[in-house]
Amino acid sequence: VIGSFKVHNETNHDLACKIRLKNHAIKMIPRSTDEELAYLRENALLIEVDDNSLPPVHRSIPLDTPPVEGYDPSAFIAEGDK
Repeated sequence: VIGSFKVHNETNHDLACKIRLKNHAIKMIPRSTDEELAYLRENALLIEVDDNSLPPVHRSIPLDTPPVEGYDPSAFIAEGDK
């Protein structure tokens, strides 16, 4: 697909900038020694997992090899593991 590398690079650059800015902002929050402001750092370091934080449904899962046609992984799972 023409242009997909450009979109991929722009997305990764955007995410890297946001992570860098977030880490810088967290460093600027007062340390835990100041009890009145300690909750700010604790809340900034929380990782919330919800439907909006998951990868998009259209994103493919990277695999080392293509899927094998007719392969059924459930045949190799032990009864106790199901």
